[in-house]
Amino acid sequence: MNGIVIAAIVVAGIGLAAGILLGIASIVFSVKQNEKEQKLLEILPGANCGACSFAGCADYARALATGKVKITLCPVGGEAGVKKIAEVLGVDAGETRKKVAFVQCAGDCGHAKQHAEYHGVPTCYAANLLCKGEKECAYGCAGLGDCVEACKYGAISVQNGVAVVDCSKCVGCGMCAAACPKKLITLVYAGNYAHVACRNADKGGETRAVCSAGCIGCGKCVRTCENGAITLLDNHAQIDIEKCIGCGKCVPACPVGAIRI
Repeated sequence: MNGIVIAAIVVAGIGLAAGILLGIASIVFSVKQNEKEQKLLEILPGANCGACSFAGCADYARALATGKVKITLCPVGGEAGVKKIAEVLGVDAGETRKKVAFVQCAGDCGHAKQHAEYHGVPTCYAANLLCKGEKECAYGCAGLGDCVEACKYGAISVQNGVAVVDCSKCVGCGMCAAACPKKLITLVYAGNYAHVACRNADKGGETRAVCSAGCIGCGKCVRTCENGAITLLDNHAQIDIEKCIGCGKCVPACPVGAIRI
């Protein structure tokens, strides 16, 4: 009996000593958090989405505190967040413009021809590796929702075989763009600007043969735009958002309806 009591006392003593040593070590080796860093962390949304290119909000706050990184890297915080960060750092917030995701494909089930039935792993990534998806257009949206899974804000869904963005929910984090194996999703300025919902680089006749909504590179939009915001590159129209004034004249000029506002 005495042996058991002694053993218990010894174990308790060891535990107490270890606890004291750990407590001392935590004090001696602790890293004091920068007050500025703490304020910045409180401003950041805590989404830890990685859109800022850092591992999480804490890492971005730490980097911001050094004054060596841009204060506009967090799209989730938006303009209000940038202004608060600028106030803490004592710098000019500058101009910020909200961005949202845009899917460069209008080839839904009613427009794009189907060349196969895919029954493999239900992800866009897997389908793209195997057969580029069910549609004849190799550039088109596979519609299996990798972007939907990546979005933490419920801002994107697959409708009739193609991804669609709800701009009222989109925060412009870019996670959906990173998840798309065909790189069909891009970040654009929010607002009434024109965008081309097609990335098909084939010649017009080939594009028309696989999708009735695909850009055929006819150039009508180029000739219609009075600001020189539209050019043809890789057989499809591309719009310079810095030159676009959102007049909308290019939309009805497109014979296939590939331009959206």
